[in-house]
Amino acid sequence: MSNGSLERWLYHLEGGRFRLNLSDRIRIAMEIAEGMAYLHHYCFVQVIHRDLKPNNVLLGDDMTSYIADFGLPNIIFGNSVDSLTSIDALKGSVGYIAPEYGIGGKLTTKGDVYSYGILILELFTRRRPTDDMFTEGINLQKWIEMHFPNRISDVVDNCLLIDAHESGTSMVIECLTQFMQIGLFCTRESPQERPDMTEIVERLNTIRGAFLDTPKTPQLPIDISPFLDNTRDINMAGSGNNEGSSTSTS
Repeated sequence: MSNGSLERWLYHLEGGRFRLNLSDRIRIAMEIAEGMAYLHHYCFVQVIHRDLKPNNVLLGDDMTSYIADFGLPNIIFGNSVDSLTSIDALKGSVGYIAPEYGIGGKLTTKGDVYSYGILILELFTRRRPTDDMFTEGINLQKWIEMHFPNRISDVVDNCLLIDAHESGTSMVIECLTQFMQIGLFCTRESPQERPDMTEIVERLNTIRGAFLDTPKTPQLPIDISPFLDNTRDINMAGSGNNEGSSTSTS
């Protein structure tokens, strides 16, 4: 993708013209959520990604977000997820793996929801879940919880506070607080307490309408069966090379 990854935009581009402003981050959060909602709930088979993180979100010419790197996903037919072990679930990236997978929990879509929550917290704080500052039982979520909701300005990316002076500090802080709340909701310890991706899309659409004044009806892809058929053909041929595969979230 011409604009590289979300990871690149968060950590490896400096200078004002390369910054992701608040509206950029709201849009990216929305597009990723729509893509994950499609994979979990609208595809003719259910797809669990297992490695959702900024480096696996690519940005196209118009900065549209694409979920990428389908080297680890599980395509679930019926109850076949029951045969997957906790060892299968633990495949992914440190900091983004749901805690239940470490104690033998089954692979579910709620694991992706947890990863999405971490990504959202990272997107608006510009802090990796593996940052050296997180020690002695403190992680990204707990650090944010310690400041939530009254001191949220102490944890969000300073660039967004600069934007706040231009568009109204109280409105921006309220928007950031709502995103932090969604991230914390998605990263609850119990998977049963986490929302599903369709609920997240609805909530984000409300936030988008309130703060950008551009409510958007989610536009989910109709069918990716040709892509999946091609993938099956490649796998049957013994290639196993998924590099470059992605599904649009626009």
